[in-house]
Amino acid sequence: MRNVEIDEIYVHPHYRTDGIGHKLVDQLLDEASAHGITRSMVYSASKEWETIVGFYEKHGFKMWFVEMYR
Repeated sequence: MRNVEIDEIYVHPHYRTDGIGHKLVDQLLDEASAHGITRSMVYSASKEWETIVGFYEKHGFKMWFVEMYR
């Protein structure tokens, strides 16, 4: 099994409503698939985790790991 790991895709806040982040992820996943990648994973350390989870869920990702601190 071949994997691709996405570690933080960041779009400047002024451009976040333009769909640039979605286009970047779509292109990355299309390229990965074209090269035989069968599994994709995302890592993020954002404090806005609910927004991040929602963003990646639109691309078919599912949350499987949570780390919390105090």
